[in-house]
Amino acid sequence: MRNSIVPFLLLCIILLNISGCSDDLSPEELEKRTNELLARTKENMLLVQGGSFIMGNQPANYKKENPHKTHNALEHKVTLSDYYISKYETTLEDYQFFAKVTNHFIDEAIDGEFVGLSPKSPVNYVTWEDANAYCQWLANMSGEPYRLPTEAEWEYAARSRGQDVQYATDDNTLQPGMNTAPNEYQQYAAPIDTYPPNPLGVYGMETGYAEWVSDWYSTDYFFNSPEKDPKGPQSGEEKVFRGARVNRNISFKYLYTRKGMNPSTREQSFIGFRCAKDVK
Repeated sequence: MRNSIVPFLLLCIILLNISGCSDDLSPEELEKRTNELLARTKENMLLVQGGSFIMGNQPANYKKENPHKTHNALEHKVTLSDYYISKYETTLEDYQFFAKVTNHFIDEAIDGEFVGLSPKSPVNYVTWEDANAYCQWLANMSGEPYRLPTEAEWEYAARSRGQDVQYATDDNTLQPGMNTAPNEYQQYAAPIDTYPPNPLGVYGMETGYAEWVSDWYSTDYFFNSPEKDPKGPQSGEEKVFRGARVNRNISFKYLYTRKGMNPSTREQSFIGFRCAKDVK
């Protein structure tokens, strides 16, 4: 264990708190799999060079002219520091392992082989609280500052450092079966590397699930948000999720889509997540 990625004391805490896990995994196998997950996570972190961009796609008069629209992707300048974001959405395999070793509640829809999906498919049926707990677990186990991305970081990465695009695909188009799902009403997302990444190198922001971000949701936050590294309102009742989802009509697969939902909501099958990390 001297060269282990997992700190010895943290591993001991895990072993003491696992219920039933010891029946399936020896301490050595548990340590091995944990180290593999942490190493894989670190390897999949993509360094995103910060910069300034115009976040959102709605001009200032859009809300007045379209009062029925409430997503409020108001155009406003944002300047971000460097950060890391995972190239991939969190997989079923990794989330199931986390839930097992921490006794974290796991929905029956993603437990075991309930849906018969590939272990490399992105996880869904997760609450914001689940997603946040997973990223914090990574941080605690590794000593690295893992977290959920902010909404601004998510959009900046989806747009390949703020480019003026509509789709987070390899070429700003939707080509069913080539760079997005072949069936516009496909129920579940394909494995995380099935389709090509966007120009920045991030996968699944158009072909996976919508994704939780760290921000509280507000319909008017963008009218007064800070330019430098915005993190969303200080409080709220709903958390933001961003992006298109696999089981939606192709005409609605639009990276600017933003909505809010109760952070404890587990009923929706179309939301997953990926982790980000601060640059030390």
